[in-house]
Amino acid sequence: MKKRKLLALFLAAMMLVALLTACVGEAPQTGLGTPAAQPGSQPAQPAPPPSPPAEDPADDPMDEPEPEPEPPTERLIIDQLGREVVVPYVVTSIATAHNPSQSMAAAIGGVDVVATGRGGNSIFDLIAPHIADLPTVTGGGGAGAFNLEVLGELLPDVFIFPSGRYDTTVPYMDMFDIPAVAIHPQCVDSILETVEILGAVFNRQEHAAAVAEAFQGHINVVAERLVGAEHTPTAVVLGNSVSSVHSNGQLQAEIIVMAGAENVAADVEGRSHVDVGLEQMLAWDPEYIFITAWGGAISVDEVLAEERFAHLQAIQNGNVFRFPSPNDWWDTASICSGLAVMWAAHIMHPDLISDEELETAVLEFYYLLYGMEISREFLGF
Repeated sequence: MKKRKLLALFLAAMMLVALLTACVGEAPQTGLGTPAAQPGSQPAQPAPPPSPPAEDPADDPMDEPEPEPEPPTERLIIDQLGREVVVPYVVTSIATAHNPSQSMAAAIGGVDVVATGRGGNSIFDLIAPHIADLPTVTGGGGAGAFNLEVLGELLPDVFIFPSGRYDTTVPYMDMFDIPAVAIHPQCVDSILETVEILGAVFNRQEHAAAVAEAFQGHINVVAERLVGAEHTPTAVVLGNSVSSVHSNGQLQAEIIVMAGAENVAADVEGRSHVDVGLEQMLAWDPEYIFITAWGGAISVDEVLAEERFAHLQAIQNGNVFRFPSPNDWWDTASICSGLAVMWAAHIMHPDLISDEELETAVLEFYYLLYGMEISREFLGF
């Protein structure tokens, strides 16, 4: 019995030793399932944090494209009165009560922008026959020279008027909030300025510059050739009677001087169509008599039939001419005034400006203006 007890104690002691040996060789576990650090060992390094997701370059606000700027709706121009005028950025329609304004606007802006009917120039019968059927803003029951009812219905983008009609134009345009642009094409220099201004109005500066260059070219070629002229003939420009003349400072007088003539009426003061009397005409005895192309002027036949002019050298030599063109007046605030200088130079100095050179210049210029071929027969030069 005593031996069994001893054997049991021995077995219990052996089990305890085995148990202690196993505990010493195995590291205890933490509550999180991570082995605890052993004495003298390096502590376990924590796991690195997860990497953030890669950024899409499109999400970077610095790389976002800037919003497109709003397209402009207006432009500021300076007219020939020096006024600042705000016009639409794109001008699609103009109105006017002035024939030269209409012709110049059509030549620079295109015939499609013309919203009002024509007056005297019949060039539109060929290049834009629809214009004859458009309404006019002149006359009627409106105030001053305007039919306000028609003007209110049209509401053009821009109204173009001659600078001398400011007081009778701008107040009525202001009533309808229509931008009014003044032009003053009364001499060669101011015609060039008018072309530039209209180029700005229609935002067609390139076309306007090409027209101005050709216009100036017509005048330059005459000036260059006249350096070798052997004679400066005397000349005069008649108005609406055999004894009325265009005074000094008028475009018609400027044209004949640029064409190489001495203007016998250079000392006459006043506006156009100044009546100087038959005696003065006889005293001047000009070598050339020119007649304005304007529709209300007298005819060549009337001048030739004037018996008291029979002894004038211009009559005797058949040197009485009417400015071109019966369908597009070159000498009346016209964009074709440079052609008028070439034409008059050809009449008085045919050895310096040939007929072929004149014809080429005319037909090329009209093609530049309107983009179509116009015959010499229609223009009548």
